[in-house]
Amino acid sequence: MLFKQMTVLVVPDAGVAWQRLTDLGGSTIALATSSLDGLAGGYARSRPDLVALDAAKCTRCASEVINDIRAIDADAKVAVFARDFEPFEANACLRGGASAYLTYGVSDEELLSALVKAAAGEAHVEHACALRLISHNMDVQALLSALSTREQEALRLLGTGHSLKELAEHFSIQPKNAWFLWAQLRKKLAVKTFDDLEKYAQAIAPNGYRSARGTML
Repeated sequence: MLFKQMTVLVVPDAGVAWQRLTDLGGSTIALATSSLDGLAGGYARSRPDLVALDAAKCTRCASEVINDIRAIDADAKVAVFARDFEPFEANACLRGGASAYLTYGVSDEELLSALVKAAAGEAHVEHACALRLISHNMDVQALLSALSTREQEALRLLGTGHSLKELAEHFSIQPKNAWFLWAQLRKKLAVKTFDDLEKYAQAIAPNGYRSARGTML
């Protein structure tokens, strides 16, 4: 689904999240308050593809609002906007069922990609926030849920020091396909450097981790 084809319900009904989405243009924007009645009414009227929850504007804890949204529709897709990164709030929102966690400062490019992914049920945590979540030893499963079983296994192997050649042997694939697998990991996790990819690998393979820097290329 393209962003311009989406209906987005913004909660609460004013703020930075509403402004950012309006600036992107193209989609149908609906508004609702964060009260239970406001959520129910707004959701029933708009039947949104995605709920954009502006955590900084809520009078209640964002994770509580997410619970209310999912009580209205268990399949609801929620993207959380925060003024600043708060690791415990982020973790609570992701555990509560949010598909995306973003800050006001996210780039337009990443914002657009995140909204489309979240509406499709894929997880996206703003790149800078994801790395800080890992550094706070939070649950990383929400960050990795967009990866296939093979991609998660590949990341674990990289996290225990396996080279791309060993990756190819493990999956019985050509070396060029192992390189493509590595490239897909970088793309899906929105990382640009091998250092950042290592941090993800460390997070899911903390025991016996050893750097693959010397054997990757």
